[in-house]
Amino acid sequence: MTGVGENGQIWTSADALGWISRVSGTTNRLRDVEFGDGTFMAVGDYYTIVASTNAVDWVAKSSEAESPYVDVAYLKRKFIVVLREGGRTFIYQGGVQRSILNDAFLAEITYGNGFYLAVGESDVPEPASATVVVSTNLLSWDFFQPEFLSKGALYDVEYGNMIFVTRGDAGVFSSADGMRWTRSLQNLNALEFFC
Repeated sequence: MTGVGENGQIWTSADALGWISRVSGTTNRLRDVEFGDGTFMAVGDYYTIVASTNAVDWVAKSSEAESPYVDVAYLKRKFIVVLREGGRTFIYQGGVQRSILNDAFLAEITYGNGFYLAVGESDVPEPASATVVVSTNLLSWDFFQPEFLSKGALYDVEYGNMIFVTRGDAGVFSSADGMRWTRSLQNLNALEFFC
């Protein structure tokens, strides 16, 4: 297991009981970590990316700009990174910028049922409301703002057992197609599907 946090903290554990602190090479806040194709990748503030092939030795890259990478996912055999900057969200796949979404502050992305699905919030129309975006190719996106999800932002999205699940200010919701959502539970702080 690998966890990340404030001040570039990286922790690893074999049993979730004993944790070992690792040197990340950065003091920037790390927001997410993912594993795929033999590589661990963590992302965070100031365009920070840290990578490792063994979860022990990490190499960091960052810049002086304040914008954060907010999510990293390993989907369809490539790392997808979500960056928020100046009211826009940028989607990168394998290090290449694939799209820019204006007026969307996306928090997390996943893949399932043949398409990418990302969640967050939009400030159009005001006040901010929950936003779901879907794409088959990471280039063109369809925006959905389901009315019953509109109370605040969405923070997490996961896919498993042929179902998308998202968590936000208004509770937890599930959907098979990304357009029609059903309220499931309330007051969860995080989501994760395990295989």
